Amino acid sequence: MMKAVVKKMFFDLFSLEMLLYMLFGVGTAAIDIFSAKILYDSLSSVQLVNPPLDVVVANTISFILSVTFAFFTNKFFVFKSKSESSRHMRREALKFFIARFLTFSLSLVSMVVLVDKFLMDHDKAKLLVSIVVIVLNYIFSKLIVFKNAGCAVDGGL
Repeated sequence: MMKAVVKKMFFDLFSLEMLLYMLFGVGTAAIDIFSAKILYDSLSSVQLVNPPLDVVVANTISFILSVTFAFFTNKFFVFKSKSESSRHMRREALKFFIARFLTFSLSLVSMVVLVDKFLMDHDKAKLLVSIVVIVLNYIFSKLIVFKNAGCAVDGGL
């Protein structure tokens, strides 16, 4: 029994769906990380806002940019969701943005704690937090947002 579960997990890890999710996840993380870095560096260098507000503003804007990219790539390429109506698409988008907002909130709290309380380098903290967020976002997307969507071509996950 345990051998079958491990075997399924191994094959699921290399399914087309998972590979596409990882590919677009890297793109989403790159948009998030690089836009957050540019914004954080800009805000902190000109001191328009005081810490920790500079972290909050930079990460909020990068969140909006990256989640918009993630919704469309996850919907059409990863989970191949076919919205049969505009109502269905709005429901998916709402669930997606709520799930992402939850992980964003976790990310934001983690960033403030790591950067301002533990004095971790912003870039290292962002990378660490992004890895955790990518995993949680997959779980939410797979089990809640696109749960009724068609599976990837190879039948994975």
